[in-house]
Amino acid sequence: MIRLLSILVVAATTIVVAQPGSATSYAYIADGSNPGHVTVVDVGKARIATVIDVGVQPIGIAISPDGKFVYVANTVTNGTGPGAVSTIDTASMSVVRTTQVGSGGIGKGGARAIAVSANGERLYVAQDDTIFVLAASTGVVLDTAFVGASPMAIATSPDQSVVYIAVDGGMAVMSTTTHRVIANVRLGRFGSGIEVSPKGDWIYLASFGAGGASTVTSIAASTLAVDKTMDVGRISQGIAVTPDGNRLYVANSGGNTVSVLDPRAGSLMATVRVGATPVGVATGMAGDIVYVTNSGDASVSFIDVATNSVVRTLSGLSGAGSLGRFVAPDVGDTAQAIEYYHQEFGHYFLTANREEVQKLDRGEFTGWQRTGYHFGVRMLPGAELSPVCRFFSTAFQPKSSHFYAPRGLGCEEVLDHPDWQFEGDVFFSPLPTADGACPSGMTPIYRLFNNGAGGAPNHRFTTDLAVRQSMLAQGYVAEGRGIGVGMCSSGQ
Repeated sequence: MIRLLSILVVAATTIVVAQPGSATSYAYIADGSNPGHVTVVDVGKARIATVIDVGVQPIGIAISPDGKFVYVANTVTNGTGPGAVSTIDTASMSVVRTTQVGSGGIGKGGARAIAVSANGERLYVAQDDTIFVLAASTGVVLDTAFVGASPMAIATSPDQSVVYIAVDGGMAVMSTTTHRVIANVRLGRFGSGIEVSPKGDWIYLASFGAGGASTVTSIAASTLAVDKTMDVGRISQGIAVTPDGNRLYVANSGGNTVSVLDPRAGSLMATVRVGATPVGVATGMAGDIVYVTNSGDASVSFIDVATNSVVRTLSGLSGAGSLGRFVAPDVGDTAQAIEYYHQEFGHYFLTANREEVQKLDRGEFTGWQRTGYHFGVRMLPGAELSPVCRFFSTAFQPKSSHFYAPRGLGCEEVLDHPDWQFEGDVFFSPLPTADGACPSGMTPIYRLFNNGAGGAPNHRFTTDLAVRQSMLAQGYVAEGRGIGVGMCSSGQ
């Protein structure tokens, strides 16, 4: 039985981090060699999927928000030519376009860093002392901007208004409208890595001084005022922030370590030993695993965010020198359904929609924060899979949100309800048997109803029996089949 008054925010919860990257997701690892290649790594299976030939000495990687294209900054096009950007079609895993940028060349500060705008329309490429602005869809160079000596890393603001560039001496800020530098933050150190918090309110700049001693500086985006300076390792380069914004991971190439920071407290949480000469670091959409490219031994280290320990190392690559956000969003027939919680409402929300996840992480929907729980869902139909319906209602404002139910286990009861708008079938799930059992190899998802607490309904889904028990203790009611199984996860 489904309780219509309870239909509000159905949220998924837990995943047990046993295998890194449970949905189909790929990391694109530039090898920095001549001739150059990008090794495509299936991070879920921790194995090499394919190798793609690109330009010479590829280093920087950027990926379109929809995951359809990978952009590679090559130091040069060939042995003596200018720098270049290779565009890889992720469907065919092949280069579909090469764009030359600048005069560059080996030893002349060729194309190194690259970033893509939040809407996927613009590319920003660093070469020599200049940022090249390209149309992502055509590769046409639209403009150039002088930014100063040695631009080493680029990050774009979520609102697409500015671009942040790590340069020798600190950070430059470039307008995306005029393509001119509008501000500088001078630290007197060599800016080597840069990242922006998911909401765009903080900039994190890695830099080092004499002897290679490195720091990460947090800078308020609204004022460009320096907030905290955090000591890390030596010769830090790549820097990544988890999707919830609560942790920073910094690759210290001079010490074979990754520093884990709490950016709000300004403190060091852990130091993780990885492979030789780590340079790049990135997270996936789920945020439970951090991937580190080690150029010294051509390997990738997988760090479990829950324990801050290396849980797997992939060796045998032709090289591993990627800088930038080199892990693509989930693709193929599986995706991660991410759970969020609203403290004021006391409600949970679930989505497997990539664009919604990005907007939630940027804070465009106020009040929602990641819980850290997620599970895999199927995005394509198949045998024994039932479509999962999504509904929306404004009947419980301001707390009204969305409801999910599989066809055959709740969807049909809501389709004709006047208070609920059907938004479509959004993913697919096996249905449990009458006694709540899931097919072999699949995981039960327990459905729990808040019984209308607080004057508005709320559901939560979890694959964790301990979470289920905790919610029952808080007054939630089990719904579904057997002991309360609402669906089965096939993407664990």
